Amino acid sequence: MTKREIALHLVLLMLLILAGSGFYAYQKSSAMVPFLIRHLDSDSLRERQAATFRLQELGNAARAAAPRLLKFTADPLSRDALDATAALSRIDLTAARAAMESAQMALRSPDLPARRRAAETLGSLGLFARPALLGLVAATHDDDALVRDRAVSALARIGVPAAQIIPALIAALDDPAYHVRYAAVVALELMSPALTAEALPALQRLAQDPSQIVKQRAQFVTRRLGEAHAVTTELAVARYMLVRDRESQLYTLHKLAMLGPPAAPLVADLMPLLQHSEDIVRYTAVETLGAMGPAAREAATAVRALLEDRELVIRDAARYALLLMGENRQ
Repeated sequence: MTKREIALHLVLLMLLILAGSGFYAYQKSSAMVPFLIRHLDSDSLRERQAATFRLQELGNAARAAAPRLLKFTADPLSRDALDATAALSRIDLTAARAAMESAQMALRSPDLPARRRAAETLGSLGLFARPALLGLVAATHDDDALVRDRAVSALARIGVPAAQIIPALIAALDDPAYHVRYAAVVALELMSPALTAEALPALQRLAQDPSQIVKQRAQFVTRRLGEAHAVTTELAVARYMLVRDRESQLYTLHKLAMLGPPAAPLVADLMPLLQHSEDIVRYTAVETLGAMGPAAREAATAVRALLEDRELVIRDAARYALLLMGENRQ
């Protein structure tokens, strides 16, 4: 191969790299949003799901899609409602709150399918559905076993405040439906072992449960609670995850929120996230600091700055966090 041919190949390679980089940048930009919104009207469920997922990845840049996604959530039985609700929590917090409030109301509906989907929808929002906590606790006593099952699972996915969630999960361990008991065992497994020791006696009773799968899972979780868990190790891993991508940050913040006051050594690591460009990260960071209570007081000034945030949902979360910190003065 001559020098000229080598040079030509290098130029073509550079052009391909530039073209690929440009296409990747386009896919990650708001320029993709109109194209994706059009696909939300596709007759193909798979295409709608793919478009919803891509919009969710774009986060705040996909805000223009929020009204269309919110329409999906208006029909609680729509096959798109769950995905749309989860995507809204990344895209537009005000729209996501509207979807959450609609699901809260549906929890009290006389229509059984609507109650079932409402509990599932709130679970899909995770920590963002914390304001729906009391409604979900009440739903763990619903006449319908599937509503109770989904309410229990949703409580675990919210995770805070543990002082209200864990008693509801312990009570669900005595539910007459085996699948609700199983959901409660799994939910307790998801909670921090440092906070679920009070569930140990109830879990031990399930060693005599008539359902084999409930018995086996309860025995596994009982052993896990009996093991020593080093919070310092959890915090070391969390510190590493907090500087990674958005989803890693959100997952880690949620885990720290469920850990509560023992996560206070990472307060300084969380404070930069209060200025994150993505609304959902700022929201989750302030919720996490609030879950630490007075142990997070060193962040009070930074949290108070969020009382001027452009997002009403974040301003409300900041007020709540300051109240939990004992720093609710204006």
